[in-house]
Amino acid sequence: MPFYTLTAVRERCWLVGVASALGACLGTAPAWAESRLVGSDYISRPLVLPKGVVRVDAGPRRPYPSGQLMPAGQLQFLINKDFDDVAYLVPGAGLGVVDKLELGAVWPLRLSPDLDLSDLSVYGKYSLQRGDIEVAGYGEIRIPIENDLELTGGVPVYLHLDGARLETGGFVRLGFGDDTTVNFEIPLSAPIQVSPEVFVGPEIGVLIFDFDEVAIPVGVVAGYTLGGGISSVGDLLARLTVVDITNGADSIRLDIGAELFFDAF
Repeated sequence: MPFYTLTAVRERCWLVGVASALGACLGTAPAWAESRLVGSDYISRPLVLPKGVVRVDAGPRRPYPSGQLMPAGQLQFLINKDFDDVAYLVPGAGLGVVDKLELGAVWPLRLSPDLDLSDLSVYGKYSLQRGDIEVAGYGEIRIPIENDLELTGGVPVYLHLDGARLETGGFVRLGFGDDTTVNFEIPLSAPIQVSPEVFVGPEIGVLIFDFDEVAIPVGVVAGYTLGGGISSVGDLLARLTVVDITNGADSIRLDIGAELFFDAF
């Protein structure tokens, strides 16, 4: 069978599987998606998933390649001035495997300008400190399908304040192509809980490309929490970002998505 035919079959199977999973999760979410272990509002979410909790999302809480902090949306759009616009469908999930350890994966599909599978990423996150200041160790491997092998390591940090949360940390991203690249990322997001259900806040990041160029993404995140009381179904969220403010508004990113929580065991 020709390679292009195998690729088309693989993408079709991927789409069917993702559509079935998302339909099952989103279509019945109000009935069975709920966790009592992740806080009742967005800013109370823990840095590392508690044991037995599943999160359906668009990938782990770590920087984008542009240096901006996760979570992302399952629908991602890059609107570019000088080259093609890009759209992605991004399904992912994480699991609190044991106390203090979260494992997960995310596998994007590029929808536009051409339909194609992107790189599969798998990650692990281990809690180093809990409380008002949460610290974790983070490691991720991007398995090359479309791009090159990439390894990411870092230390994400949450600072829980009265009515708000600061999300920051430091990350190093190593790319292994024809040349090895080293990128340093320092994100900062500050979601504010303006009501029990609604959160909104500014975001900024600093990204140093291979000890040479510097990018500064600036944006805003907003969302609505589903559920209430001592439990939570999850969060609907949207994010709008200028990918690099030093280049003006040449590239703008829009994310739309949800994260749903389940007490699996």
